[in-house]
Amino acid sequence: MRMITEEYNKLIHAIKHSDNQYKTDDLEMLDDLMGSFGDYVDIVYQETYRTPILRARLDGDELRQRLQQMDMQRRIYHDSAISSCSQINKLCEIYGVEPICPVTNDRYVIADYCAQISAAFYLNGIGKDQKTIDNVLSAMRDSGTIIKKQSITRNIDEEMER
Repeated sequence: MRMITEEYNKLIHAIKHSDNQYKTDDLEMLDDLMGSFGDYVDIVYQETYRTPILRARLDGDELRQRLQQMDMQRRIYHDSAISSCSQINKLCEIYGVEPICPVTNDRYVIADYCAQISAAFYLNGIGKDQKTIDNVLSAMRDSGTIIKKQSITRNIDEEMER
């Protein structure tokens, strides 16, 4: 599996060391584009924990309106992440590096990629790797804690290897 953070750093290196007159603008754009992945994961997180609270507090039209607002906001962030993937891959092409993002418009693949890239940067930021998460899940399973493990990376890994 390719390491997302390493591929990202290759792109930054390629941009920084190019003679492209727009490299400063491209680095600023990359900064903005990369933020869309974490933004999407955050909005899904918020929608997921807020929905049961709203259902407990509200009903009728007010509940329906709030749920629709959250769903619309999530869709906007999702569309932004899809667009960011295309633009980042275009930067990769311009600067001669392999695409970082999946080359697809499949909404599910991009959603999973947002989770994967956010997790990769999170783990990198705290000095851990995927094995850390796997070990925690194994320990929970061994202790009898009920968990549902589903790979958020499997489909992305398969897509990236193609």
